[in-house]
Amino acid sequence: MLVEIAVGSLGVAGIAAAILAWRLSQGPIDLTGFVQRQAAGLTAEGARLSIGRAALAWEGFFAADSPLDLRLDDITLRAPDGTALLSLPRGRVTLSLTQLLRGRVVPRAIELDRPVLALVRTASGQLQLDVGQAQGGRGNAVVAELAHAPRAESAPSGPLPLLSEIRTVHIRDAAVTVQDAVLGRVWRADDASADLRRRASGGVSGSATLDMAVGAMRVKLAASAELTASGTQVNASTGAFDPARLADIAPELAPLGAIDAPARVALVAELAPDLAPRRGTLSLTLGAGMVRAGKGTAAIRSAAALAELTPDHARLTQLTIAMAAPPGAAAPPPTLTATGALDRVAGGFAVPFTVHIDRAAFGDLAAYWPLGTGGGARPWVTENITAGTAHDGTVTGMVTLGPGFSNPALTALSGGIAAEGMTLWWLRPIPPLTGVAARLSIDGPDAIRIAVTSGAQGRLRLQGGTVRITGLTQKDQIGDIDADIAGPLSEALGLLGNKRLSLLSRFPLKIEDPKGDVRTQLTVHLPLDVRVTMDDIGIAAKGTLSDVHLGGAVAGRDLDDGRLKLAVDTNQLTLGGRATVAGIPADFTYMNDFRAGPPTQVLERVSAKATASAHALRGAGMPGWLMTGGSASLVLGYTRLRDRSAGVDVSADLSQAVLATPAGWSKPAGEAATASASLLLQGDRLIAINAVRADGPGLMLRGRARTGAASNQLDIDRAVLGRTDLHGTVSLPQGNEPIAVRLAGPALDVSPFLHPGGEPPAASGDSKPGPAWEADLAFGTVILGPKEQVSPVALTAASDGRRITHARLEAASGGVRASIEPSPAGRHLSIRSADSGAVLEAAGVTDSIRRGSLRVEADYADAEPHAPLSGTATLDRFRVTDAPAAGRILKAMTLYGALDLLRGPGLGFERAVVPFRWERQVLHVESARAYSASLGLTAKGDIDLATRRADITGTIVPAYFFNTLLGRLPLVGHLFSPEKGGGVFAARYSVKGPLGDPKVGINPLSVLTPGFLRGIFGPG
Repeated sequence: MLVEIAVGSLGVAGIAAAILAWRLSQGPIDLTGFVQRQAAGLTAEGARLSIGRAALAWEGFFAADSPLDLRLDDITLRAPDGTALLSLPRGRVTLSLTQLLRGRVVPRAIELDRPVLALVRTASGQLQLDVGQAQGGRGNAVVAELAHAPRAESAPSGPLPLLSEIRTVHIRDAAVTVQDAVLGRVWRADDASADLRRRASGGVSGSATLDMAVGAMRVKLAASAELTASGTQVNASTGAFDPARLADIAPELAPLGAIDAPARVALVAELAPDLAPRRGTLSLTLGAGMVRAGKGTAAIRSAAALAELTPDHARLTQLTIAMAAPPGAAAPPPTLTATGALDRVAGGFAVPFTVHIDRAAFGDLAAYWPLGTGGGARPWVTENITAGTAHDGTVTGMVTLGPGFSNPALTALSGGIAAEGMTLWWLRPIPPLTGVAARLSIDGPDAIRIAVTSGAQGRLRLQGGTVRITGLTQKDQIGDIDADIAGPLSEALGLLGNKRLSLLSRFPLKIEDPKGDVRTQLTVHLPLDVRVTMDDIGIAAKGTLSDVHLGGAVAGRDLDDGRLKLAVDTNQLTLGGRATVAGIPADFTYMNDFRAGPPTQVLERVSAKATASAHALRGAGMPGWLMTGGSASLVLGYTRLRDRSAGVDVSADLSQAVLATPAGWSKPAGEAATASASLLLQGDRLIAINAVRADGPGLMLRGRARTGAASNQLDIDRAVLGRTDLHGTVSLPQGNEPIAVRLAGPALDVSPFLHPGGEPPAASGDSKPGPAWEADLAFGTVILGPKEQVSPVALTAASDGRRITHARLEAASGGVRASIEPSPAGRHLSIRSADSGAVLEAAGVTDSIRRGSLRVEADYADAEPHAPLSGTATLDRFRVTDAPAAGRILKAMTLYGALDLLRGPGLGFERAVVPFRWERQVLHVESARAYSASLGLTAKGDIDLATRRADITGTIVPAYFFNTLLGRLPLVGHLFSPEKGGGVFAARYSVKGPLGDPKVGINPLSVLTPGFLRGIFGPG
């Protein structure tokens, strides 16, 4: 514009160049009026140009090419709306005199002092005077012309001949205002100076300095440029400035408001021939200061960045941030390095980046990680990772931006960092993980993952695991912990039973002295919020247990040698495997449901299978007489409901068991047999036993048991045990009421109790009182032995727990009637039987007596200890057979005929009178006597029915009827037979030892000894 003004003003001057030459040599010529009139014609673009003074001056005829100057003062260019676009107090345009003499106006130099210029930065990025319309690409022509060497041809050529000889442009103390259409801001530059020199070979070199102001921010800028035909190279740098003051210039510069540190910027740019940006390098350095992020700050020692720029692309080739250590830092501060890019894409920009960190102490992390960044991850990590060091970290990601750098969004994120020696509080107040080595990885923009390789939880070893935090881009974050833990079982149970976890708080089993080893996978799902409650946390553990000992775990008995699997969460606990309980190895599963539910909900379920030997079952409390050998396969199922009702199903395969009962029934191994029952409980109280079954060879049981407030009752639908076949009930009343037994059936076999096998147990001492009972029995047949039986039989009896208080027995066969009734001295026993042998055999006294009648009258001395029974038993017309002691006595006496009778049909006796005292299973006999026509004997001593041993002495009298005649003579009879029942010719005997094989002693000389001398020659 300024050149055009000069050309217009001097158009006519070329015609009169020769005339004016002399005048100009005398001094400047005032051309103000002329120039003002010419300026009025140069406002076709709508602008108004005003010139205060104009003069033409020449240096004289001292040189052929002396400069001709057009000197202008007070020049103002205004836009159509009156805005001042150019204000120039003083300017000078040096013209080529040679060209002027030829009638051409060609400037050679331009000097501007203190100009004030208003420019516009268009949306395309070009600078131009704001005259209200485009410049038609003339700026490109100016650049093209200046790129050529200055031409001094007789006729200047090129796109702009007026610039063909331009050599220099000097601007002093300029003030420039730029209306930036791209950023929507106004830029101001004061004290701007510029020097442009056109090289002889073409092109322009220049430098400029200015003091730029944008809003409240001022910064000094220095630049240099080299313009050539192929393009322009620009170097620019700033002095120190405060980046935060640029934050309100444009939305895309808002992040600079977080930087509180001195900054310097340097730019190296390459422009196209039309001055359009082609490429460049931008560097930024920061001094010590603070960077604000979120609700906090981070201190830095320094930072440096280097970026490569193109119109559609920017690449951050280097970014280094050296953090400043906080007071009392545990380790040197970290250094961060980064690279990145800014790529133009459809709809905006893509910003890929990579960040590296050398190392950082977790104890210092809160100082380097600004408050409010990272969502819930930042408070969780800084509060719960209290020790350790992170190192060798790398993060890569992608940020997308909308038009004008709007709507930033993190669309991709990955990377990781290693850590060692961490102390990790994963759920306070549970003790932390210590000595943790891990690798932190970023799983996309929304999650981070901590892969743990080692560590410890108290005495538990952390053998691996992960901590995953999700929702980093959301308001709330979630943490998921998965840990592989191994160590002592007691420590693991302590961890799972911690009140913060509450996994075992509803576990009903009370375990004492737990021992063993465990390896468990613990998972925790929790919101990363300090206000989190237990209901918000999901916790689960799965593990294997070995060499387990749990004291009192099963019905008060210890569990040992366990190889178990455990699974527990907030919903339920399951435990299963193999273990030994009371010496019995068993496979079992256990389930406990923690969830709320209806009354019919199953809270506990147990199933167990075991094969137990007879020895193991005796150790578990089963009576030894029931299973004497072999093994049994057992199956147990237990179910407990929320309404506190429970059921137990028990079954046993007894095929390999050796079974025996006191009732004489037995089963060898290899014969099939089973047993089962179902128990119902309410709380800890048994209320019923249903479906009681037992099946086997000679065995069948069907029944049930039920409990009530008044009594418990066993109902026997049918029981077959060997030769016994019965049904009935057994009632167990509550309180002091007696047990009521009512049984009946076709047959009752009592022979095993009358003929016990083996050596009987020794007599026991005093025992505590048992329960009171009543019995009412009625059987078609009662079997007493292999060939003996009575039928039918009815018995009623009662006991107070110590003794039978009364009883009444009647048996049709054998004519047996017996009773026990109260008497003044205690109780009176009365027995009548037409078959004495059967009664004595049933009482366990002897099985050698056959037939005969029996009368027993005796009394219990209940006031004495053990209530001894004293009385007399009288037997009439009975026989004795197969008596070992009697046989040896008769043999010693050489009474072979009697001996033959004993072996055959039996040795008959007319009567036996036996006074006795029975106490604690010992039968004490005093002055007992028995006789027949051929034999008589006396006896006294003891028979211990518990040990089956005898200690008896007495006299045996052969040919009893004739041998006793002398003893019956008046006056002298006692000399021949001093003892009642004795004879003149008799022998003393003794019987000692086991009843089945006693030792018999006989004094043969006493056979010829008168009765009054018999005591002297007694058996030794």
